[in-house]
Amino acid sequence: MSLYDSIARLYDPWSVSVTEDVGFYVEEAQRAGSPVVELGVGTGRIAVPTAAAGVRVIGVDSSPGMLDVCRERADLAGVADRLDLRVGELEAPPVDERVALVT
Repeated sequence: MSLYDSIARLYDPWSVSVTEDVGFYVEEAQRAGSPVVELGVGTGRIAVPTAAAGVRVIGVDSSPGMLDVCRERADLAGVADRLDLRVGELEAPPVDERVALVT
């Protein structure tokens, strides 16, 4: 269990207006190519639009609750097949694949 589990359902309504960085990260991911790794993927604020742009995302977060919300968002957006969500610590992420971009 993570401290962020308790705010997982509150995060998206709170951050709905935070969008100015999404385009930057999506463009960087498109430039790098699939897959990309997003550490601290949370509820998918950036990962879901990145997946919608056709890039596969390996998302790592220490909060199962945040990842549950991310899965729901990905399902609603029709991009769940492009997201590989993993519970793990950012200091030692559970990623063995070679990738061109980590954010």
